[in-house]
Amino acid sequence: SRLSQQVAVLEHTPDMVVIGGAIDLIDEDDRTVGETWYASTDADIRSVLAHGVSPFCHPATAIRRTAFDAVGGFRAACELAEDLDLWLRLARIGTLANLDVKVLRYRLHPASASFDRIRTQVASYFRALVLNDPSRSETEQAAALETSDVWALVLSWAPPGEAAATLARSASWYVDWAVAGGYDARVDALKVEAQKEVEAKV
Repeated sequence: SRLSQQVAVLEHTPDMVVIGGAIDLIDEDDRTVGETWYASTDADIRSVLAHGVSPFCHPATAIRRTAFDAVGGFRAACELAEDLDLWLRLARIGTLANLDVKVLRYRLHPASASFDRIRTQVASYFRALVLNDPSRSETEQAAALETSDVWALVLSWAPPGEAAATLARSASWYVDWAVAGGYDARVDALKVEAQKEVEAKV
C-alpha cells in the first residue's frame, strides 16, 4: 500500500518529516481526468516552496507525528491554506520527499472548499507565505494575521512591482485545478473576476 511505502521511507530516513507522492485526478463519477506529479527530492521541493507553491497533495502525505507536534500543527490563521503553512514550517526542521509513484486518486468536484471559498483560500495562501518569511518583521506578520484583504497580503509578500502578476498567478494556481474536472465555465468566471480585481487595484 502507499502508506506502507511511505512509512518504510520515514523509518529509514530519521530526519525526514513528510513524504507524499503523485496523484490521479478523478471526477464525481470516478473517471480519471488528469494526473499531478510533484518534485521528489528535498532540494527540488524546497525550490518549489521558495516560489510560494505547495509541493504536496495534502491527502497523499504521511507526516512524522513528532515533527508535526514540534512545529505546532495546523494554524487556524491560515484557513484553507493550512497545508502550505505546515510544509513551510516542517521544512525548517527536516527533509521532505515525494515518491515517484501515484499514491492517491484525488476527487475534484465543484462543491469543494477550493472552488466555493477561493477568495479565503488565496488570502490564507499569502498569509502563510508572510508568516513563514524570516525577512518579515513582527509588525508585518501581525498585520498579515489581522487582515483578510487579498491585495494587502499580496503587497506584503510579492516582490516590488510584481504584485498584480503575483495575484493573477495565485488565483490561476488554485482555480486551474478545476479545468481537469471539466468545470471550465466556472473557472473562466473566477479568472475574469480575479483579473478585474487585479486591474482595479493597479
